[in-house]
Amino acid sequence: TGNATIVLLFATRKQLEAALEYTPFKFNYCLLILVGMELLLTLPVLIYYIIITMRFNCKRPTPDATISSSSQSVIPFSSPPPDLGFTTDTDTHNVEELLDKQADMIRYLQFHNANLGRKIMELQNQSRH
Repeated sequence: TGNATIVLLFATRKQLEAALEYTPFKFNYCLLILVGMELLLTLPVLIYYIIITMRFNCKRPTPDATISSSSQSVIPFSSPPPDLGFTTDTDTHNVEELLDKQADMIRYLQFHNANLGRKIMELQNQSRH
């Protein structure tokens, strides 16, 4: 509404200046009053919107990396065995054993990845404070 009123003032500028010629009230003062009223009306709304946005951002849920998964509740070994996932000439005939080793390695790497994600999130939270 403020922009439309300013356009209307500029459209009728000649008539307003002619009407206000003998008064101390000039065209520039009309513009200043209009912009000031628009500022006074919109400033409280903008402040209220900023407060609502800040409250919403404070209530955001925690990142997924901090939530423990049921598949990650099992504590695996601290480091993978050196022969995990690798085969020798004697292991090539036993495919099931190889698949089990690879599955163990995948579980370990998933758990390790989740732990690294949690550590990253903790460090980011510490750096913010």
